[in-house]
Amino acid sequence: MRIFFVGDIFGSPGRDALRDHLADLARQNEVDLVLANCENSAAGFGITPRIAEELLSLGIDAMTTGNHAWDKKKSSIIFPSSRAWCAP
Repeated sequence: MRIFFVGDIFGSPGRDALRDHLADLARQNEVDLVLANCENSAAGFGITPRIAEELLSLGIDAMTTGNHAWDKKKSSIIFPSSRAWCAP
């Protein structure tokens, strides 16, 4: 099994880079599972439901988080309802 782990996705530049490159990288490297740290994907602080859906639609299979995941009030909406996340 080939696992591709994306480090800290930081704001819109990080999301843009994923949008531009993730599919090709996963295909070229015959990746079976894409994991990504998403705790800073909303302007560098936390994650929102809309951004979580965006990241999953780009081909991320599961998201990891850390202490910044809770920086956005809406973060608490995502985690109980999603099976695609892992928090420390």
